Amino acid sequence: MKKQSIANRKSLDKIKNEDPKKYDELNRLKKIRSATSSLRLYATKEELKKISGDIKEVNEFLENHSNLSKEELKKLRFERFKKKRGRPKRK
Repeated sequence: MKKQSIANRKSLDKIKNEDPKKYDELNRLKKIRSATSSLRLYATKEELKKISGDIKEVNEFLENHSNLSKEELKKLRFERFKKKRGRPKRK
């Protein structure tokens, strides 16, 4: 393992012990960055446009429902997604 990797791991462990919320946020951002880079590599321009439109729509939805709890938001998003996409139910 490189010295930089060891230093990064130690600083992440330190953050995890001191501030778990910040650690979770850093991990979330890391996942977003990796997903974004993968999308840019493999998605076509049309797919990227559709994805960015979906993201804007979700952000507007979250702004309009910002007073709800996390559980209520998850439930609402799932219901909205299910209706919009028309996913078949599993049996």
